[in-house]
Amino acid sequence: MRCSSSGRPPSDRRPREPGEFGDDWSEPLGQEDRKKIAAYFKNMQALASKLGFVRLRVGGRDFTVDLNDKRSKYGVTFEAPRGSLMTAVEYEVFDDLLIGNFMKTTLHGMDSLYPWFTPVVAKYADNGRAYSKVEVVKYFAEYLRRQPRNFLLHQLENQASDCFRTMVPKDAKFYGAAKRVYFALKGLPPPLDA
Repeated sequence: MRCSSSGRPPSDRRPREPGEFGDDWSEPLGQEDRKKIAAYFKNMQALASKLGFVRLRVGGRDFTVDLNDKRSKYGVTFEAPRGSLMTAVEYEVFDDLLIGNFMKTTLHGMDSLYPWFTPVVAKYADNGRAYSKVEVVKYFAEYLRRQPRNFLLHQLENQASDCFRTMVPKDAKFYGAAKRVYFALKGLPPPLDA
């Protein structure tokens, strides 16, 4: 057996079948699964103010959670294996699916999960335990109470960034340059797509 420089055997990096980890891409949702998923997303009131639906494609079948008829052209479809999806829903860690980069995502009427989906689900609900509109307001009020200057600057930065994205198409000549300047001002390395 070969060992690494630390004296431990090298890690096994062979590709593994998803089934070894409880994921079978052909396994459909059960009735109880659908109830849990619907309750999970409908519990997030702020999500309905942004999206009309969240669709889950599991085992080749679609299940749609309708959130707001008035926003029916805005939604997202996630295709994921039942095991990982239900673990994320049951433990309220949906961000783990987004970070994992194996779930297929289709956006409807929007060009990004942010600010439509990710902050509402991952930050406010799953991490912040803020589900109702009142709880989300309290969530932000707590940040404002703790760090008023930083909170206000962050909100201003987000509003300016959202405004820029709305007004300037990504294929504009100076979009990449503006993105590089923004990252430089923040002291961050430029993103690969800038």
